[in-house]
Amino acid sequence: MHRSSPKMAKVGIVPGREFEMGKLDLVVAKALEQGATTGLVQIVAETQHRLADDFTGKYGTDYLFRAATGFVGLGPICSRMLSI
Repeated sequence: MHRSSPKMAKVGIVPGREFEMGKLDLVVAKALEQGATTGLVQIVAETQHRLADDFTGKYGTDYLFRAATGFVGLGPICSRMLSI
């Protein structure tokens, strides 16, 4: 089983457990919603940038690139292309 980071666990995001936004303090819930929205905006922007550039499948520690690749479902395709 995967371990949750202490910060994620503090707000109730734990592997194997259902997340209940309604149990959070309103300020924390709003911050999580805003963070999720901001993250999605960044992923979409990165996806558009990479589609205009390239999807090489070489991620390194570029986690935004990893998220963008997964967002459009290109991860397995890129991996297969690199192994050919």
